[in-house]
Amino acid sequence: MADKPEDDAPEHVKKYGGLKKKAKKILDTTKLAHSEAYVISADSLLRDKEGNIDYGLLEKAKIQQQFVDQMVGHYIQRANEYFGTNINSEDRMQVDQLLRAYAGITKTELEKNVRTYGKKYTVETHEKVRDELIKKVAEQLSESAGAHLREEHIGDFVKHMGIEDIVDSTKMRVEDIKLLHGAYDAHGALSPKLIESTYLELGAPKPAYLREKEKKQKKEKKEA
Repeated sequence: MADKPEDDAPEHVKKYGGLKKKAKKILDTTKLAHSEAYVISADSLLRDKEGNIDYGLLEKAKIQQQFVDQMVGHYIQRANEYFGTNINSEDRMQVDQLLRAYAGITKTELEKNVRTYGKKYTVETHEKVRDELIKKVAEQLSESAGAHLREEHIGDFVKHMGIEDIVDSTKMRVEDIKLLHGAYDAHGALSPKLIESTYLELGAPKPAYLREKEKKQKKEKKEA
């Protein structure tokens, strides 16, 4: 479904939509950087004499360190490009701080992962680790994108998403709006059933802000 035009939406609604799109691009770029770091290092250090990938080489301490150093070098390059910094790769404290902010992991943690897994630190293992890190980065970006939102903006978001008739905005919090905005982006429209399922997927109870008449109508329809 096409995106709903936002030309007439309040500035804070348009700003949030724009920041979310920017956050998505940053997240996709960071995810790619994680994959690039592994592929570049594996291609350089894990090929045998016949040119095939040999994960057994990651059992060697020297290869492990070289592998980490190459991965970290790529992370630093991408992070410096993003932040406009020029961090010295030899300064462990600065490197760890930069990598934590950009990729969600430090050189120290990466070294531990490679030593722990050894030959089992395959591309599949790395991608599983990457996906968990990306979740953390996504949470940070989401918080930043919605940092300007206040309680007084809730009504405008409710109107923008066209849910005035099914929710009581006075019972909602900013976090509710952020959650619903994500579901709205994904589905193009919201219904009581979709709102309930959005919370249930997170292990949360049905939201109290759903209008009782909607719940009653739903029950009566089911019993009919």
